Amino acid sequence: ELFPWIPFVFEKRLLNGAPPIVMDIDDADFHHYDLSGNPMIRILMSSKIAGLMNLSALVTAGNNYLASYARKSGARAVEELPTVVDLARYPITGRNSGAEGTVTIGWIGSPTTAPYLNTIAPALRDLAHENSVRLVLVGSGDMAIDGVKPEIHPWTEDSEVDMVSSFDIGIMPLAKTPWELGKCGYKIIQYMACSKPVVASAFGANLSIIKNGQEGFLADGIEDWRRALRQLIRDPGLRLRMGASGRRLVEQRYCTGITAPRLLNLFRNIHSSN
Repeated sequence: ELFPWIPFVFEKRLLNGAPPIVMDIDDADFHHYDLSGNPMIRILMSSKIAGLMNLSALVTAGNNYLASYARKSGARAVEELPTVVDLARYPITGRNSGAEGTVTIGWIGSPTTAPYLNTIAPALRDLAHENSVRLVLVGSGDMAIDGVKPEIHPWTEDSEVDMVSSFDIGIMPLAKTPWELGKCGYKIIQYMACSKPVVASAFGANLSIIKNGQEGFLADGIEDWRRALRQLIRDPGLRLRMGASGRRLVEQRYCTGITAPRLLNLFRNIHSSN
């Protein structure tokens, strides 16, 4: 999208006669328009992203929800490519996950996604009172959670892997709205790349990434969050086993070494057909 919040007709004219376009989508950006509270935006912009997809030689989508939208939009070719990490940046450290002392529950993200943490605040508060637990937030900005005092760190590209490696458990809560259906689970993949067990909301792409009870737990409701986190806090061996399973999954599916050859082949196909 070249001109956000500008009707599709302008980009359509600009792209007329342009070389083949590849469109990558890893968020449900179309819902900014088709679910806008402003009726004029819905009228003028609802079909904008679909129009761009229709013009593209290829749409790569980060999850099935986004890929389905692209197919319904009439895109000529759609490929579901999951969000991935470069494993060269995520070495296996051999950290003994919380075997002694305080257990660290960690989250990484941005100020725009930090409010999701409030959806599990009661579970975090109860567990902090029951156990020797600290909550570490990376990239949240100033964040207040009732009854919990998080340790907040800024996000930087240079420090993110070290920060996630310092966690014992990684969490990814979500709200349940159409917007979250476009999320591609990057936090989960980062946690697993660092051999950390995950607790994540049982919603959207999370359901296709995590096998419940193997790489971590899928939680649907506060009691699920309490139960899953409590089990991981109290069982260092389980944390290690789930963390190792998650790392294997990233090596098999969610790394650049797997996805890059697929993407290169797609580009070659576009080039040869044009």
